[in-house]
Amino acid sequence: MKKLAIFTGVAAFAFTAASAQQVAEAPTPPPLGTQTDDGGRNPAVTYLMQVYKLSETEAAERIALQDEVGKLAERLNNSDDPTFSDIEIQHEPTFKIIVSFADKSDRKAFLQSVDPKIRRYVQIKQVKRSKSARKGEMRRLEESLNGGKRVDVRAGEAPFVVTYDNDEEIFTVYVPTNAMQEELAARVPSNIKSEVRFVAGALPRPSQSGPEGVQPGDWATAGYTIYPAKDPNSLRCTIGFSVRYGLAKKPAVLTSAHCNLPQHLYYNNHWITLKSPLFKRWDSSHDFQILDIGSMNTASWVYAWEAENIPEFTNPEWFEVTGMNSYASQTEGTVVCKSGAKTGITCGQIVDADYPYGGTYGQPWIKVSKTYQSDISQPGDSGGAWFVYPGSSQRVRAVGVHTAGPEGDAGFNSVAIYMPIDRVFKAATAELITSP
Repeated sequence: MKKLAIFTGVAAFAFTAASAQQVAEAPTPPPLGTQTDDGGRNPAVTYLMQVYKLSETEAAERIALQDEVGKLAERLNNSDDPTFSDIEIQHEPTFKIIVSFADKSDRKAFLQSVDPKIRRYVQIKQVKRSKSARKGEMRRLEESLNGGKRVDVRAGEAPFVVTYDNDEEIFTVYVPTNAMQEELAARVPSNIKSEVRFVAGALPRPSQSGPEGVQPGDWATAGYTIYPAKDPNSLRCTIGFSVRYGLAKKPAVLTSAHCNLPQHLYYNNHWITLKSPLFKRWDSSHDFQILDIGSMNTASWVYAWEAENIPEFTNPEWFEVTGMNSYASQTEGTVVCKSGAKTGITCGQIVDADYPYGGTYGQPWIKVSKTYQSDISQPGDSGGAWFVYPGSSQRVRAVGVHTAGPEGDAGFNSVAIYMPIDRVFKAATAELITSP
């Protein structure tokens, strides 16, 4: 496993001049409603075509079905069925929606309740552990490895990470060194020793990447680059989605909590200093802050640029956010994309919808990999918007806020981690700004 870092960075946007001294100036958004779908292919469809060698028609059909799979996942994850274990999308060798339960009950009634659009793809799988049993076993293993003590730290600061592979039905413990692997292996409970494997390698770790200077007409919206110093060579983060905060519904923007303030935005030939969070939470389950943008404009835009010449992509691009998908609706195999200050727009698929980035007592995070681009994320993307395309190439739904990813890693197996977007609105009195 390659080293992972919470994302900030040093290089300018790929579409700016080659000089490292040039600042990435935030552009003015177009009027809402003007970015109509021109009938071109969206990047999520291209992703499936590239990775699985599908026709455009088949890839588009699979992307269109993701929304219905998400609804089924939300229903199952919020149900009181103690035997439910997991749901995931499988893209090869054939397209399937695998729903697993920890018993042998007849599921004919369940299958009849599934939306007809996806019913023929659904397959029932029997597994050893239900979701609740799996979580309980992971916590017991984590405590055993930690000397009998609960791991209770901020996200990214756990000494090791315990995960579970529902396909192989084994636990994987990620540790930073071989020495720790040898030490912890002796602490594995004897009843599950044959079901535990260790992987040594660098773990995800934090690393850095009322406003001043605001002028009439200034903007702040998702996808813009922000810097900890008024210097294009300084570390950087990315503005995430636009929100309304508090009972007064004050316009504001999201980014990662580990992006230290003040942060600076370069807009229309001047610097704007973002000094204060309206709300901030960084713990085992959260890594976000809501930034005060004062009188600046914001809207339901995601600004994105693309570094690798996707032919159907207008560079740069603007997407309108029409809503959000809850954590419960996000499943393994779902194609997701993000806009970051360092790598621009990249796409991959969820490979773990129950990733214990802050330990097993924290709420799960989302792990993404399997990109066809050169790297799914790099330092500088922290705070960036993760989203899905519900069938249009111009309108997207929010799914998360970027927090971590590979440093020195690249290609198909590169990894990104994001916090589910609905966690923001459960923790803070805020609402997502969306287009109708």
